[in-house]
Amino acid sequence: MISMRRADRMSRGLVGVALLLGGGVGWASQQPAWPPDPPFREVRVETRVEEYARRLRTLYRTAESLAELGDFEEALRYYDEALQLQQQHRDRRGMSFTFMAIGDTYLFRMGKPEPSLEAYAQALALKREIKDRKGEPEVLHQMAYAYYVMGRHEEAERLYHQVLELARRVKNRRAEGNALNGLGNCQLARGRAQEALAFYEQALPVRKKAKDERGVANTTYNIGRAYMALGQTARAIEYFTKALELRRGLLDVRAEAETHFDLARASAQANRLDEAVRHFQEAAQLARRTRRPRLEVMALYAAGAIELGRARAEAAIVLLRQALERARGGSDFRREHRLVLTSLGSAYFLAGKYGEATETYGEGIRAAHADGDRFLLAELLLGLGQVQAAQARYRYALACYFQAQRLVPEANASLAQVLERHIRELREQLGEERFMEIAAEARTHGIGLLRELTGVERW
Repeated sequence: MISMRRADRMSRGLVGVALLLGGGVGWASQQPAWPPDPPFREVRVETRVEEYARRLRTLYRTAESLAELGDFEEALRYYDEALQLQQQHRDRRGMSFTFMAIGDTYLFRMGKPEPSLEAYAQALALKREIKDRKGEPEVLHQMAYAYYVMGRHEEAERLYHQVLELARRVKNRRAEGNALNGLGNCQLARGRAQEALAFYEQALPVRKKAKDERGVANTTYNIGRAYMALGQTARAIEYFTKALELRRGLLDVRAEAETHFDLARASAQANRLDEAVRHFQEAAQLARRTRRPRLEVMALYAAGAIELGRARAEAAIVLLRQALERARGGSDFRREHRLVLTSLGSAYFLAGKYGEATETYGEGIRAAHADGDRFLLAELLLGLGQVQAAQARYRYALACYFQAQRLVPEANASLAQVLERHIRELREQLGEERFMEIAAEARTHGIGLLRELTGVERW
């Protein structure tokens, strides 16, 4: 993603090229040994430069518009076309901007840090070739952030320190703020929230002095994250709310979506559940607009889980069904898919919709079984067992409970205790003699009963 600031800098560079070429013609016309160039020659030079700048601006704007619409591959194609045009004109400074834009598209739009690093490395080589010392820290910062996204925090931290040193040397406040913010991110990722907060508090005034509005919004948001990690929920809500206002002012919809999500999490921790649900729903809507399906699924799931916890079954069903629809549309959302099915099955059960609950738990069990998720499989079997018990289908209920017991790891005492409690309650309800009779049948024919319920052939 190329920023307007970077595009403006590129335009100023093009104006400089025009002046340089125009100046060269003027110098030649003043030499006594040569006749003056005809006037149309200078006009043609200026026209060529203007045409180059116009074509380049068109390519950049088209690429940015396509990226906003989510057509990232087509956006990259236009950036490549811009790169070829710059190569023809030997515009190394412009090429460095384009490589940055390509890297940003991979990193921030597509979530692919590896190819972004390749683009940034080429941008860095060009910056060093043309001795653009002020532009070098920005490239190093993006590379550091790519390493941070990849979880390679030591490499990211090393680069951020380089950026900080270089930025202070060339008095680049924007880059200095970026580096301090990045160092805070690395500390927070390592679980050092207090150290992270110290870096963020250094970054904020630097970014304000640099008039880096987006940077101020990002650091304000990060201070909220640090307070969340420190367990200071009220302060987290305070900073997330400030960040939300700033990001709205910048029309940064993607960042606004994640701010709503974290503000919802903080509100839920503070037991402000109506606010939490509202912010999760806002996050889901904005995530959908900006084509961030995973964030959309998790926001809808979280809102549904809150409603389920408040025994608002119908509201939970509406939200969780939306989450399920989105999760089914993504091949990478297998874990999210199973989580949503577990909660949706519980919501149907709470609403007394036993047929829908059985069907939903069955789908979840098939997915968890296929992926080898033993713990979630045990949870789903527990839920399915409860649905069967509520319908007096005790053989099926016990078959589910007994299979879940075999799956539960010994370390997971809480789920094991819940299973024991349900089995004990069923024993008390049925009486010892009848319970033992049904339990024996459930153990003998358990696999067949489970196959009938879930469609899973092999247990």
